[in-house]
Amino acid sequence: ILKKGSKSDQYTTRLTALVGVHLTQDVRAINILNKSMNDSNAIIRTVAIQLASSYMDKPLKDKIKKLFLDEKLWLVRLEVIKAIGRMKIKEKQNELKEIIASEKSTFEEKEM
Repeated sequence: ILKKGSKSDQYTTRLTALVGVHLTQDVRAINILNKSMNDSNAIIRTVAIQLASSYMDKPLKDKIKKLFLDEKLWLVRLEVIKAIGRMKIKEKQNELKEIIASEKSTFEEKEM
């Protein structure tokens, strides 16, 4: 049911499926969360990143690292920065320090 819901065309169905997937704490949740972090809808991507940050699985960490480099939308990028901290991704520590030191970074980015 959750797998079908995550592939739905309706925004609310995909969002509900994401929450359900997270609550199951099932192995299949990793694949669905990973795919949802590529969703065309920014809110779905943001929620998927928030939920994925509570897992410590390597595929999700790798996806977060990739999004840190590729994500352009500011709202989603803030969640990626938060997720890096929650997941304790040590490889991105220097990049996070650069964000804090940069004058071009927003206050919100520095806060995350």
